[in-house]
Amino acid sequence: MSESKITGMPVDLKDMLDPYLKDSLVTLLENRPEDPIRFLAEYFRNATKGMKSVARSYRYIRLTKHNRDAFMENLASAFRAMDAERVGASK
Repeated sequence: MSESKITGMPVDLKDMLDPYLKDSLVTLLENRPEDPIRFLAEYFRNATKGMKSVARSYRYIRLTKHNRDAFMENLASAFRAMDAERVGASK
């Protein structure tokens, strides 16, 4: 397994982690939670569990101030995820 000259970590591992790191930072910036460390800790805890999209959306809603634009986007995302699961279950 070769290592990246920049990070020193195995290239395969870097390729696996990059999407999570990018998504976590984008999600953090979109939500701007009161406790960003807790938000990131829950993000990665959930990522390691393979959490379903409904539960993930619920956690984002819970950790986001209700007066932020991201709250409404997370709420809409949660409803889309629930609807997709409902439609998939009825097939």
